[in-house]
Amino acid sequence: MPQVTLLICLCQLLLVRHAEPTLQIDAVCDKTATLPCPFIKQHMDFLSLSWYKVETGGKNRGIIRKSDSGVQAYEYKRNASFGENHSLLLPNVNESDAGMYLCQMSANVGGQNKEEKVQLTVCRTEVQLTTVVNFPRSNQTSQDCNEAQLSQIWSILGFGTVAVAKILLSLITVKVIRSRCLRRRRSNRFK
Repeated sequence: MPQVTLLICLCQLLLVRHAEPTLQIDAVCDKTATLPCPFIKQHMDFLSLSWYKVETGGKNRGIIRKSDSGVQAYEYKRNASFGENHSLLLPNVNESDAGMYLCQMSANVGGQNKEEKVQLTVCRTEVQLTTVVNFPRSNQTSQDCNEAQLSQIWSILGFGTVAVAKILLSLITVKVIRSRCLRRRRSNRFK
């Protein structure tokens, strides 16, 4: 049992180490929400920059795109625009706007494409706007955080199952090879 606990801890460390932080933005209903693109610097050069809303099932729904040819609005359910440093401006937000958004940059030749997610929470009451970096292992009580922790548990169980299966398969393979070698040696002795 201690080996299983050690394996789970190792998997958790690997998952947390490689988990990307998600920017958390809290907004007030009927106000403009500003979602900054986390990796964009003031005078960054790129081929195009797009904002998407991540829908249930992980599908990205286009909101707005900026390139050398100008700004293009996708067929999204509401108005949106670019703000300072290519942030996404959503006027008059309501609870249906809450969710995960994706800022995606297509780099010029020789550059590196980037994308980062921003979590928008919309509250009914006045709150102070804050920006915090959350890791999936944080102790927040939001549904998305609980889903991230649940998916981590399933990931750990999946990695653990695969690891145990590999170990068992290796042990069985070694046992079979040993038994064949022993049979071969015995048969060679009697010849």
